[in-house]
Amino acid sequence: MLKSIKQTLERSREENIDAITVILNKREQDYRTTIENLELQRHQSLSSLEDLVCNQNTILSKLRLYSRQLTNEIETILEQKNEIVQEITVENQELRMKLSNAYQRLEQTDTQLLQHNDTHIKLKQRLIELNNKIKEYENIINQIKTKDLIDYQQRLAYMSQRS
Repeated sequence: MLKSIKQTLERSREENIDAITVILNKREQDYRTTIENLELQRHQSLSSLEDLVCNQNTILSKLRLYSRQLTNEIETILEQKNEIVQEITVENQELRMKLSNAYQRLEQTDTQLLQHNDTHIKLKQRLIELNNKIKEYENIINQIKTKDLIDYQQRLAYMSQRS
């Protein structure tokens, strides 16, 4: 009986070992599958990350190129703006100079006009004075003529009376 118990125990132990071995093999297989799945996922993740990094680098390259182009365009626009500002500044200075010269000529013309007006007023006053003098002389001459005529008529009348 002891032998039979021993054999039963041994069989039981072997069955347990076989059962444990099957379980362990199953677990090992599960772990291997899990590890393979994880490896596959890791590989896919790495591949995806590499694609993302590649895409990111492509985008960065395009952005750098676009940035350089924009910078060049901005520099060109700024150069053109500076040229235009310089041209406008020179033109503005020329126009200010012309305006200043025009104001000076206007002031000279105003001064000449005022002088001419003063001269005109003086000449007009002088003409009025001369006209008044001429009228005085005409009055004097008319008085003399009238007196001479009266004297002449009196002499004629006197001579006619004597003859």
